[in-house]
Amino acid sequence: MVKLPFVVEPRLKPKMEQIGSDEAGYIECERRGYLSSGEKAFVQQAFSNDDSTILLIGLARDVAKEYKIDVSSAYQEVVKVLGGGDSELGEDLQTKFYKEINNCVRELTNMQAREDMIMALCLMRYRMDPEASVEDVMGLHPDVITGLVTLYRDEERRSIERLKDDEEEKEEEIDDGMTEDKMNEIEKKLEVESVT
Repeated sequence: MVKLPFVVEPRLKPKMEQIGSDEAGYIECERRGYLSSGEKAFVQQAFSNDDSTILLIGLARDVAKEYKIDVSSAYQEVVKVLGGGDSELGEDLQTKFYKEINNCVRELTNMQAREDMIMALCLMRYRMDPEASVEDVMGLHPDVITGLVTLYRDEERRSIERLKDDEEEKEEEIDDGMTEDKMNEIEKKLEVESVT
């Protein structure tokens, strides 16, 4: 990586974070407080091939034709049904489009699992090993995948809390060290004064 000529160095330094569990074992991945543009592009490209949106829009069009409403209203009704909310079309919609609704639910469930795999693969490739593959991710324990996904989402939100916590701990250590030195000096002076 190129060393940039910063006039002021970034205050927060990346740190290695342990991800996993006692059952799964632990791996280390760098926490930076942000996602690089390459990491973002990798995930966006992978998400662009999502079939669930196509299924939802297709179902909304079918519902719009059946109930003679506009596609936007039909889409909102479908989303309400999928989310378990109250729909004006309610049970009738669920009965007439049972198969299509189940296909959407299945696809949305699969989509979440795919998204998790893509986020985990992204961090593995960009921060651990550029040769990491989908098969490598599929072989990981679920606790490790969950940890990588959590880290990805933190980085996506540009969360620097954990980086700040480490910096504050270091500052406290330095402050404590200075305090101990001062305390030792004072104690020595007191000992010398009490002897004389």
